[in-house]
Amino acid sequence: MASIMKRNGRYTARVRRQGTPVQTKTFDHLSDARRWAAETERQIDLGQLITNDCTAGQLLERYGREVTPTKRGFYVEKYIVSRLRRTWLSDIWLSKLNSGHLARYRDERLKEVGASACNRDLSIIIHAIRIAMSEWGFNLPGNPAANLRKPPQSKGRTRRLEGDEEHRLLKACRASDNPYLAPLVNLGH
Repeated sequence: MASIMKRNGRYTARVRRQGTPVQTKTFDHLSDARRWAAETERQIDLGQLITNDCTAGQLLERYGREVTPTKRGFYVEKYIVSRLRRTWLSDIWLSKLNSGHLARYRDERLKEVGASACNRDLSIIIHAIRIAMSEWGFNLPGNPAANLRKPPQSKGRTRRLEGDEEHRLLKACRASDNPYLAPLVNLGH
């Protein structure tokens, strides 16, 4: 239920609904206060009111502190999260973050690195937003990265031994201190 009070020549609108924090905002005009109260009530009814909001950098900082240490590749992901926090993307509020921002980041990142590194960055961002929505109480209207097109992975390399490389490889394996190395290379050949 919305209530509007006049205080010191200004109008303070307050919206209280069970299950959501109290929303309060002050306006110079009564009509603005009524419009904001109605819109806020509508957003609460539709489940679109974002009560927890932070920047993408703050989200990544929390993700790096709480989620990343539980992963097997902790050290690598910690580095990636800290690098993501230094990008322009980390200054954008989650409520304003959209797929256009993420597509722009993807395109800029692809100019610097390959597809697999870019996909790793995007996967961390997508997972951080998903954790924020499902476990940390961020009620975003949707994951902005849900329909984002990821760059295709590059094909693996195939390398064949040429010329006398096979002979030199086997010679080096036999000269090794490891007695199992030469038989293993022969088996794999």
